[in-house]
Amino acid sequence: MIPLNESTNLNFSLNIVNANNPLQKARVVIEADGYEIGIPFTIEKGEANVQVPVLEGVLPPGKHKVRMELVIGGVLYTPFFESLEFGGPAGSKVIQESKKASIEAIKKAANRSIQEAFDRKIADSKIDKITKATDITTLMSEMYKFKS
Repeated sequence: MIPLNESTNLNFSLNIVNANNPLQKARVVIEADGYEIGIPFTIEKGEANVQVPVLEGVLPPGKHKVRMELVIGGVLYTPFFESLEFGGPAGSKVIQESKKASIEAIKKAANRSIQEAFDRKIADSKIDKITKATDITTLMSEMYKFKS
């Protein structure tokens, strides 16, 4: 559970692999009834740092859908989409344990999904090159590259 009555710093490892383009934008989006709250964050040396501000009076307590958005090379990736619990007193042991579990869930899902998204993007790019081949030599060369 992420407390609403104090700011919370979420730190976790986030490895973006196979990225030939730089990260242009990173944010966490919290969905509420009729609106969304976007929180930009930084990634430095494989460590993500999300500073969740005080949301008391802005976000009602309860479960809310949360997603991570990364813009890399002009393409929007959403590697994490999960429901997380918000509310309660910040210092409680239940909140601290729940916060740790939330960070672990974010970390695992994000790293797995980012890799899958890049793998799909690379495959799409290779398939596009195969379909645009105009001669047999180029076609065979691109097909060989696709298998490797």
